[in-house]
Amino acid sequence: MRFTRNDSYKITFIFLDDLYQKNSKIDLDGVGNLASDMSLLSDGHFVDPAVWHDFNKIIDSENCRELLDSYQVSVVIKKFLEYYKNNFGFDLDNAIQEFHKLSSNKENFKKYIESIINNSENDEKMVLHLFRNE
Repeated sequence: MRFTRNDSYKITFIFLDDLYQKNSKIDLDGVGNLASDMSLLSDGHFVDPAVWHDFNKIIDSENCRELLDSYQVSVVIKKFLEYYKNNFGFDLDNAIQEFHKLSSNKENFKKYIESIINNSENDEKMVLHLFRNE
C-alpha cells in the first residue's frame, strides 16, 4: 500500500493524538500542542497552515514521490517530530521514543498505518472542535 502526503499527515496526527489520550497522566504538553496545531477546522482548513508546510518540506527533503511507502512514512514522521523538538522546543522526547518502538517492527508498523487510513472515524478525530459558552 502507498500513502499520500495527506495520509502521512493523518497518520502522524493520529499517532500523536492517541499517545496523548493514552498517557494523560504524564506531562505530554508538547504532544498535545503539536496534535492541536495539526488539527483541521470544520471547513477543512488547517488550524496552523505552517505545520502542513513544514510537513511537506520534510517530505520534499526526503525526495519522496507523491505516494510514499510505509518506510518513507516512518522516516518522515521521525524527522517531523525531531524538527519540532529541535526548532520549536516542543517536548517530544516521549513521542519520539514511542514512535521508535512502534516503527521498529516494519510489519506491525505497516499494519498500524493501514488501520489508521482504513478507519473513517480518524477523519473526524482530526477536526478541531471548538465549544462556545452560551
